[in-house]
Amino acid sequence: NHLNESYDLLEQDLAYLHEAIDEVNTIIKQQDQKLLSKTEHLQNKAQDPSHNTSSLIQKVMRSRYFALASGALLGASLGGP
Repeated sequence: NHLNESYDLLEQDLAYLHEAIDEVNTIIKQQDQKLLSKTEHLQNKAQDPSHNTSSLIQKVMRSRYFALASGALLGASLGGP
């Protein structure tokens, strides 16, 4: 009888251990997801300035070409060389 009680307690402890392991796995997965989310957010923030810089450079180049073209047209209309 004492052996049966010990066996039942062992099974109960094993069930608790499985539950604890499942909870730890769930917490680890949640932390991994948070870390991935933070990492993606940081990567996006790091990429945005370079994208903004390249688009700013493109805008400057377009406006420079526009200024040259409009200057050439203005010069031609005024009888420049």
